[in-house]
Amino acid sequence: LIDVVARLTAAGKDAPVPMKPETRAILVDGMTGAAQYGTASAFKVAGVSALAKTGSILMPTGTPLGLVVALSPVARPSRAIVVAAPGAAGLDAAAIASDLLKTSVATTPTIRLGRTQPNGSTKVETMAIDDYIAQVLAGEGQPRAGDAAQQALAITARTFALANRNRHRAEGFYLCDTTHCQVVRPSTSVTRRAADTTSGRVLLYQGQPASVFYSAWCGGKSELASQVWPGAVDYSYEPAVHDEACEDEPGWTSEVRVGSRGQDWPRRIYAERDDRPRVSHGRGPRGRLGGDQEHGL
Repeated sequence: LIDVVARLTAAGKDAPVPMKPETRAILVDGMTGAAQYGTASAFKVAGVSALAKTGSILMPTGTPLGLVVALSPVARPSRAIVVAAPGAAGLDAAAIASDLLKTSVATTPTIRLGRTQPNGSTKVETMAIDDYIAQVLAGEGQPRAGDAAQQALAITARTFALANRNRHRAEGFYLCDTTHCQVVRPSTSVTRRAADTTSGRVLLYQGQPASVFYSAWCGGKSELASQVWPGAVDYSYEPAVHDEACEDEPGWTSEVRVGSRGQDWPRRIYAERDDRPRVSHGRGPRGRLGGDQEHGL
């Protein structure tokens, strides 16, 4: 939506949608008016200069959804936002968006990265968040993925970074460079382009960066967060769904060998097994392997 509005108003870096100058002027005036005295007038109330378009629809469930897309400021847009507000109208979404733009920091956000050194120590580096995202894409993404996939991961990685910014606060940095946070590798022209193209874009939930998760492979079906991390919150925007992108990936097996007293193995596994219904979609239940030194477990 942001790309579309930017091209319609000739506000972005991409080629604008071809139209007569007078037609574009009418479009810009209309969106400016919406943010001044129309359904997006919350921007004027908040003192935010913006081009805006609101909308209200009914979802298939019958729940209303308010939507707004806005660029700010009018003269030379440098920030943009899209807000979808379930159970609300377009003017409500505009109120949320105007508040977010009003309170957002205009300077480029930075990330304090804890980079693991060969000797096991950690070197703290401060970098612009888009430089960090370009390195994350190189470490977490598929090098041959198309631009749209690279950009989707860039937005997800940026959202994860902002939502987990204090994960290593006690250690003097925000995020580490391992799978505990997000893996980083030297950026490439492809990953830098994806980071720059999506600069400033994050996924929000109730006005804050959303809790998001991603993996290299889901086995053909994504999973609820609580099934992977017991106690995690299952947000409505992250349902367990079928994922055809991973359908054709090869499966894997893991073989565990036991010693001469392997006859005790089934009993031990059953004794340590957790049969609570936590894992769905045909995946096996959780288990905890334990034993004594003689069994080598």
